[in-house]
Amino acid sequence: MRGYVTFLLIFASLSLIIASSSMLAASHSPYFPRTLEVERAAQLSMNIKESISEAASYGLRQGAYIYDSTTLPEERTPQARDAALRASIFSSLSKLPNHTYDPDYEVIVWCGYVSRQELDSLPEKMLEQGEARMCAGCMPLDNPLCASFLEIRQEPDSVLLKGPLPTDPLASGIIGISTYSEKYGIAQASHFPVSEEIA
Repeated sequence: MRGYVTFLLIFASLSLIIASSSMLAASHSPYFPRTLEVERAAQLSMNIKESISEAASYGLRQGAYIYDSTTLPEERTPQARDAALRASIFSSLSKLPNHTYDPDYEVIVWCGYVSRQELDSLPEKMLEQGEARMCAGCMPLDNPLCASFLEIRQEPDSVLLKGPLPTDPLASGIIGISTYSEKYGIAQASHFPVSEEIA
């Protein structure tokens, strides 16, 4: 029995040494840091989308509570309630902390109409110009015009983050996220899913 336990301990030690050697070799590979940073940038984008969702949800619930608790039932209208919810959600979204998500990355959250082709080419433009950028004609999320990129639904309350139908059939009205790191030479552009209903 003692010999079996000794064998297991030796086997476990050898496995640990081999695994450590593999990690060490990978960490010295020129591709290892780059891969980690690309994953870090993707995770950053996901975190920002989660922040957007939480901010919109908070604004929706806060707006509904204030309107419903301060407006007499006979004075309520769907239009006035829509305006109250929209203002509350926009106020919450416009306070998202741009440029403070990660010290190694510039972040811009924006709204606008953009084609898939333009969105896909945005990272290359950021790398060429050395800064986080939004699409042509787009606006930072704290611009009051971005309030129109909220589709409010009532009973039950929810919101979709997308703009009214665009005149260009190839474009979509979206809330986008641009991330850029001069330190790592990484740029990414994505957008909040227009079909994701936030309650």
